[in-house]
Amino acid sequence: IGIHFTAGSERNSIFNNGFVGNRTQVKYAGTRWVDWSVEGRGNYWSDHAAFDLNGDAIADSVFRPNDVMDRVLWSQPATKLLLGSPAVQLIRWSQSAFPALQPGGVIDSAPLMEPVDPQIEPWMGI
Repeated sequence: IGIHFTAGSERNSIFNNGFVGNRTQVKYAGTRWVDWSVEGRGNYWSDHAAFDLNGDAIADSVFRPNDVMDRVLWSQPATKLLLGSPAVQLIRWSQSAFPALQPGGVIDSAPLMEPVDPQIEPWMGI
């Protein structure tokens, strides 16, 4: 886990970080939307496939590191048996197509296209 946040941790500024190579980038159990960008600058996420059409080094799409299924998996570990099922895939597709269905969580409205420290990825072997 890259970072684990609990409810009540909403007033922190999380930006200019590199979340690289984590199986789970963020574990956040709160119900509010928390934006992890400050003044148009967020974090680098190694698993965020995005475009930067204007070349400003900020991704053109927001990044949500978690979804409803992540919350279910954290609270009910036995549901891991269903991970590859069509029902889970449908739920994840629905959330990506209709973001309003998501129940709060971390959002990075200005994700970075490159790590803050360019030495991180070569060091990680990525």
